[in-house]
Amino acid sequence: MLKSLEDAIKYRGLLFLEVFEAKNQEGILSLEVSDGFTWYSNWSLDSGVPPIKSFLVRRIADSAHVFLAIKDAMIVGFAVVIVWPKLPGCKMLEAIEVAKTFRGGGVGTKLMSAVVGNLDDLLILTALPEAGHEEDLLKFYRQFGFIVLTRSEVRPAIMARLPNDLEKLKTLMGSVEKSFEDYSYERFNTKSVLPIWGRRYAPWLNYDYDIFISLEKEIKSILDKIG
Repeated sequence: MLKSLEDAIKYRGLLFLEVFEAKNQEGILSLEVSDGFTWYSNWSLDSGVPPIKSFLVRRIADSAHVFLAIKDAMIVGFAVVIVWPKLPGCKMLEAIEVAKTFRGGGVGTKLMSAVVGNLDDLLILTALPEAGHEEDLLKFYRQFGFIVLTRSEVRPAIMARLPNDLEKLKTLMGSVEKSFEDYSYERFNTKSVLPIWGRRYAPWLNYDYDIFISLEKEIKSILDKIG
């Protein structure tokens, strides 16, 4: 098994696929990129740099966690985890994609296994399935411990994976309760000053509030079982 991204670049021609966390921009720039990526095809480009590379390099510069699925020194899949600003110490799966040619072969599973195997924090994601595959995507994420926090006909599902570490879970509960109080105060005061017609344009009144309610409920259930 390759030990680093640098090994994957050095030993070109190997037929097996591995997943690595990229630690620097140089490693990404030295790799080829498979055809068949769609999400960032229109990303604002750095001169001469393909869109996917441009996106991944910028995320490395932002101190994000960038996981790459590599075969023969070529990027065939990626997952990017960034800071989730709504709670301290928590993260969000910003993007995950596998090139079309390599889909159905377990690449996405390897990427998600690397993400949850290396990051034991609250991990939030927004499930954005292709049309007709909504339940398939939710099932995929559930196998990695994700639960649905909120879901409606007009909004995609928000899912979360809670940390396994008990102390992290207790700290997270305190952060959720504090944020829940802040959002409750903001929600009440904003509703008191906004005219009725304006409340529909303040989605944080209910959306974030519902996320924190669900988080609090799930964490409390786990802590109660532990005792």
